[in-house]
Amino acid sequence: MNKEDELIRIVNKMIDSCEPIKYVDFNKIIKEKEAGLLEKIEKEDEVIGIRLSNESVGSSDYCITTLSLIATITDILVGKRLSFELDDNGYLVSVKWYE
Repeated sequence: MNKEDELIRIVNKMIDSCEPIKYVDFNKIIKEKEAGLLEKIEKEDEVIGIRLSNESVGSSDYCITTLSLIATITDILVGKRLSFELDDNGYLVSVKWYE
């Protein structure tokens, strides 16, 4: 089994072994300390997914989240982006490679 498949297998095994958690509870929002910093970083480094419009919590600020950090790390190290699968109730159920 290659490292990419092994990563998906292990992370899904970890998710299956834990209590169910809603995506919104797991995906902690981390606000930028100064307006425009994340947008500047994205333009300078051309890294996809390090900023996210925070409109879901009633703000137009930019932020990063737990899952955007994880997805960005795997994108850089593996060359593929993780996708997080949810059930119909919004619970995190698995990961796979984004297609």
